[in-house]
Amino acid sequence: MGISKKIGFLLLGTLLNCMSVIANTEPIKATADTTLAKEYLGQANAYLKKQQVDSALICYDKIIMLDTTLTDAYVSKAELLLNIGRYEEALSVNTKGLKFEPSNIDAIITQSYILASMSRFDEAMKVIDGGIEKYPDNPTFYLHKANIYHKYMKDIPNSITTCEKILKLKNVDYEHRFLAHSMIVQNTEKSSINKAVNAMIKDMGESDYSTIAFVTKIYNSLSIYDKGEKYKKIAFKLHDKQKIEDKTICIDEYNHSNVIVQVFEYFDPKDAGSMKVQYEFRVYDNQTYEWKYNIRVEYFFDITGKYKSQMAVMATLSKDGFRTYWDTFSELEKTSYKKWMKFANKIIDDKLKVGSASLIGKDNKSSTIIIGGDKSSEEQK
Repeated sequence: MGISKKIGFLLLGTLLNCMSVIANTEPIKATADTTLAKEYLGQANAYLKKQQVDSALICYDKIIMLDTTLTDAYVSKAELLLNIGRYEEALSVNTKGLKFEPSNIDAIITQSYILASMSRFDEAMKVIDGGIEKYPDNPTFYLHKANIYHKYMKDIPNSITTCEKILKLKNVDYEHRFLAHSMIVQNTEKSSINKAVNAMIKDMGESDYSTIAFVTKIYNSLSIYDKGEKYKKIAFKLHDKQKIEDKTICIDEYNHSNVIVQVFEYFDPKDAGSMKVQYEFRVYDNQTYEWKYNIRVEYFFDITGKYKSQMAVMATLSKDGFRTYWDTFSELEKTSYKKWMKFANKIIDDKLKVGSASLIGKDNKSSTIIIGGDKSSEEQK
């Protein structure tokens, strides 16, 4: 179970109440058939990918019918109900699972999130603290407690304090230490950010690529671009030295209108004559965190490897195809990121205002808009 409980289901429409479908079916009073249970679980996952939630819920019920005491099945169903906002049902289902296995870690954590989602914060804290009492050395409970403080209760000081407790536990693994530091840094005021960042780097290590890349994003998101650039250069060196396969680094994250924008810079081959993707703006819904589309900035080289004057931004949409926007500069400027961020935000605003139709040409073919100078006409490719 990750730190975020959101799974990004949008516009699901009217959902079937699967409980009524099986209400008159007698449960199979037998130990769960492992093979059949796995089959139903696979079907549930397939339905979730298609956002067919009602069908996925029915699959979870079939697993429960194989073994009515299988806590994990109740938890999986409760988590899905939680994620689509059916809190009362989620609470009822998860409570049943807890009765069969009161010490089930996922069931305890899910129960706390359900109660927090219902604004029953005292009960949520009582549940998560009960988990801490049962497993005092397990950092997972502290991490989710910190997230509930932050996300649901808007209690930043207690969220930070809880994360600091994680760092004081013995033998905490890399992932939990990284996440604890990340939450502390993200919740720290700009005036104190250097102290929090330095503590993270000291603990995680100056050669930890993930930490340096994260710090780069934090500084840029706070518009402290000089330090963002400093750590980005360090991240680039670590990337090459450690031969990291991922060819992108997230250098910024910000809210714009009703979306979240993550900005990635690419590690690209610098072969003469090739096209280089410099930045990619990945746009997400700020409520569900569901990916919406990407906007890529592309620079072109001439045969000597120098930048050509013409550059492009390509908006790649999830369903509607793509459209290429052009802008012209005499040279690659040091302030180009800010320039392209402004341009990307304009594309986002245009899409939010008039919908996907503004980003595709006639007959769903790609099109080009000339921007800059005195050119403003659209050219069909």
